[in-house]
Amino acid sequence: MSEDNIQSNNNIPELQSPFEQLREIAADGKVWWNSRKLELMMGYGKYCLKTTNILDTFE
Repeated sequence: MSEDNIQSNNNIPELQSPFEQLREIAADGKVWWNSRKLELMMGYGKYCLKTTNILDTFE
């Protein structure tokens, strides 16, 4: 089997960190992360959603 054939049969996806998966790139090329997505990934979702709901009532 040739090396090219082996590489084309490799179905293993490239691994990315969770932070890289959430990374966004703005039109001007600046890299940023959405804080709400980060908090969910880090396990703060339920706590932060309650806080957000409280803050939203004051706006």
